[in-house]
Amino acid sequence: MDTNIVTLSLINYIGDYDYYDALTDIDSEKHPKSFTKLSEIRERNKRHITELFPNVKFRDSKNQLLAVGRFKEEVKAKVEKLSKKEIEDYLDTFKKDAKKIERLYRKVRR
Repeated sequence: MDTNIVTLSLINYIGDYDYYDALTDIDSEKHPKSFTKLSEIRERNKRHITELFPNVKFRDSKNQLLAVGRFKEEVKAKVEKLSKKEIEDYLDTFKKDAKKIERLYRKVRR
């Protein structure tokens, strides 16, 4: 597998997740089930990022995603150490995280 393409894919999924997460502001009293689901999705994604990239800083002090150039080399270095199976699993995991929060966003915004 081309590590540059894998790195770009992982970063894209992280960026997609962050974009929908920023848009998804759910009132806990108005939508309690959706708020609970959002909390679960956020916790799961945080766990996945911490598991794969424990020492990579993705966010600034305001909890905003940093520019890709600030962390892409660290992501690439980690990807280079993974087996093909691990890469496929992580790509699938991050893709699912991004899709789940996108679906939740669309559901809440209807």
